[in-house]
Amino acid sequence: MTPPSKAKAAAADAVAAGRTIDLDAARAARAEVDTSPAPVIRLGGKDWQLPKELPADFAMLAAMGDLVGAMKALIGDEAFPEFWAIGLSMNDLETIADQAHVLYGLEPGKKAEPGES
Repeated sequence: MTPPSKAKAAAADAVAAGRTIDLDAARAARAEVDTSPAPVIRLGGKDWQLPKELPADFAMLAAMGDLVGAMKALIGDEAFPEFWAIGLSMNDLETIADQAHVLYGLEPGKKAEPGES
């Protein structure tokens, strides 16, 4: 994943030209810096591709205690029913939450580097 400092610099460069917060330009700049593959969760013999950037809904729903909603935000609406039907334990959910913070460079004191997973 993109180191936060590089992502912030790319986003700042993308919006510095005017008074518009151009998230399209910021996203394009981050994508250009981060060429690593999207993270995956391997479960039930299948690799479930996650988004390149951690969805805000995941963090917000997890903080509110809505673990099902958080997982749906991470896996995606289309794939979620099949993913959820495999049957997750509370330990699985805890592992996903802990590792998502690492994969997306949110672990205190650790920053994910491009290509690191």
